[in-house]
Amino acid sequence: MSEKPRRKRNREARKQVHLDCREALASHIRRKTGYTIEPEKVRLNPTKSDVYAWNFLPEAAHLFAKCLSKHGVVACQQLKSGIGRSFEAVATRGQLQLGPSPTAPKSLPVPDSEGAPAQQSLASSCWMYEDGTGIAQRLEDASEIVTLRSEVSSLKELLANSRKKVESLERQLSHALATVSSHEASEFRSHLTLGQIAELVSELRRTDGDSY
Repeated sequence: MSEKPRRKRNREARKQVHLDCREALASHIRRKTGYTIEPEKVRLNPTKSDVYAWNFLPEAAHLFAKCLSKHGVVACQQLKSGIGRSFEAVATRGQLQLGPSPTAPKSLPVPDSEGAPAQQSLASSCWMYEDGTGIAQRLEDASEIVTLRSEVSSLKELLANSRKKVESLERQLSHALATVSSHEASEFRSHLTLGQIAELVSELRRTDGDSY
């Protein structure tokens, strides 16, 4: 007997989560575009006849891969928390925005149906806005991060090459020092030999002088 009431409560809770999500999305659409969309008519994959589309980052692409009605509780919660952070609504016609109006997107690929593949919507993540806010700013930041990573990679490569050059110079210097030391030792031995000969000649001269 307790199983049925629990299932009913779960269904009601799931229904409420979906309703809250739809209302939040509808409110966001109106705030960003000026268009009023009934919560039950909000689509994650709008058709060409709809007056709005979604501009989202790759990290949120999976949320737009299927109909809102097919999403579970967790996905609905992610949609609510991602509004204005990982995705935004944009108007596809007219200029009814209540807030700052974004510039027209460079391209506007709108899926043919609500169930269209998410890949068709991924192109929307490239839309940019002149005011540099919202997702456009995050896309710009991501681009800067990629550039910085490329620069860091180049610097690491330059550092590695510099280390190789330093190691090569150290080997050359060590070889040169060894050569100089060998030459100095040879000169010292030669000098020592000449000194011994001179001393021997001097001794012989003294000996000859004594014999007379």
